Amino acid sequence: MNVVAPVFLVEDFQTYPRPNAENTIIAPGSFMQGTKTKTTVIVNTEGYGSCRSSVFDYSTGLWSYLRRISVFDTFTYSIALHENDAKSMTINCHLAARQLKIQLKFIQKNSVVSSMTFYEGSTDHDHQIFERTVAPDNGQAFDTIQFVLTATGELNQLNYFRLNTIAFTN
Repeated sequence: MNVVAPVFLVEDFQTYPRPNAENTIIAPGSFMQGTKTKTTVIVNTEGYGSCRSSVFDYSTGLWSYLRRISVFDTFTYSIALHENDAKSMTINCHLAARQLKIQLKFIQKNSVVSSMTFYEGSTDHDHQIFERTVAPDNGQAFDTIQFVLTATGELNQLNYFRLNTIAFTN
């Protein structure tokens, strides 16, 4: 018999600040948080030009944009649990990608314990919704998940990735 771990926390980003200019994080080290998680920008290779990568909250989820300006622009941000560790999570998301790779890094106490490719390619249309359960391949617990978005296609292509919910299990 296969036993499924119970969900102990669902982050729907409803406790994050409502959208306005102050709720967009761009610079490495900038963050915003709700009652369950904290989102922090780690890397933004695009800098502060007119087209830039950002994470911002909107009433329907946590959005991230990556606009390709140069070869292999990368935008990385983490979502850390305020309390507890998780062993897996189910990500419900919305994606519009021209050419995009999303790598996940599972982190425990500031050390990467596992990584995987979450998505690579392009969507057939502007909006693709999917849900996927992921876990470190070695069964280790994690307290932070890092999303590494890398543009892989033509210049000036806009990709977006919206996290609707993340359900953490232990």
